[in-house]
Amino acid sequence: MLIEFKVEGFKNFEKELIFDLSKTRNYTFSENALKDGIVKTGLIYGINGSGKSNLGSAIFDIILHLTEKEKLINLYSHYLNLSNSNIIAKFYYKFKFEDDILEYEYQKDKPQNLVSEVVKINNKLISEYDYLTNKFKLNLEGTENLNKNLNGNNISFIK
Repeated sequence: MLIEFKVEGFKNFEKELIFDLSKTRNYTFSENALKDGIVKTGLIYGINGSGKSNLGSAIFDIILHLTEKEKLINLYSHYLNLSNSNIIAKFYYKFKFEDDILEYEYQKDKPQNLVSEVVKINNKLISEYDYLTNKFKLNLEGTENLNKNLNGNNISFIK
């Protein structure tokens, strides 16, 4: 279950936006919207042009490089924020699977071009890959002989 999402430098998100589903405050009016203290059902509202659709696109950006599903690349035109001096977009996801926490963060300069990727499980670094230098760290037993040479930056190291 997604418990936290951060985005920066993507579309209208010039500065870091934190979307934290674990900060529930007082949900006594709708306890069925929570699961294990995390919002599982919610609603995002705002005036036209405030970024609701872009937040959805940002959250679903992960499918562009981790799945083989059909991709609607046209939704990702004007990918980077024009006001941000960075030339990359940053994404961070925190998931909870029973008692384990998985953190996945990556940076991109185009919709399908990865710049870096990091995976942590329970605060332990599992994988880190820098696509600009092709340098990596991999802390998984049994991966010593794995081919780690990625020819290009549109294939996820963890995929």
